[in-house]
Amino acid sequence: MTHRNAVLLNDGQLVVQPRGFDALWCFRRRVILPTSAVAEVQVVSKTAVKRGIRVLGIDLGYKICGTFRSNGSMNFWNFRKPGHLLVIRLKSGFEYAHLYLSVKYPESIAGFIREHMTGEVGRTMQLSSWASSSSRSITGWMSCKGTDFHSHAAA
Repeated sequence: MTHRNAVLLNDGQLVVQPRGFDALWCFRRRVILPTSAVAEVQVVSKTAVKRGIRVLGIDLGYKICGTFRSNGSMNFWNFRKPGHLLVIRLKSGFEYAHLYLSVKYPESIAGFIREHMTGEVGRTMQLSSWASSSSRSITGWMSCKGTDFHSHAAA
């Protein structure tokens, strides 16, 4: 399963929530940052990124969760093979320099975060590929259900 994280944009905040046991292995239930902290969003191959030294979490090669130090910066990882990484580079002055995440549709989510950064989107969005009627969602949130975003109001 490549979609190990829920990515939420809500009222000027970017929220990353590791799914399932990943929250335990990452030692984080969520990472919350203002959207103004995001400097760049891109999708890359895992082989293009060096994870560095594990500070807190696990590194099994195919499963990387937690906080890692690389080139003097702290980075948050929650990745499981196969798939590409959604890389969110943050401005200086925040806890992490980068967030490296497994998500089901990284290109779509990266594009939406870029749109949100430029202020082109004015409502709360849930960019989670696992959102369903059983998930905790709020009326008016949007779900990523494929490569296109479709509106799904929660009951």
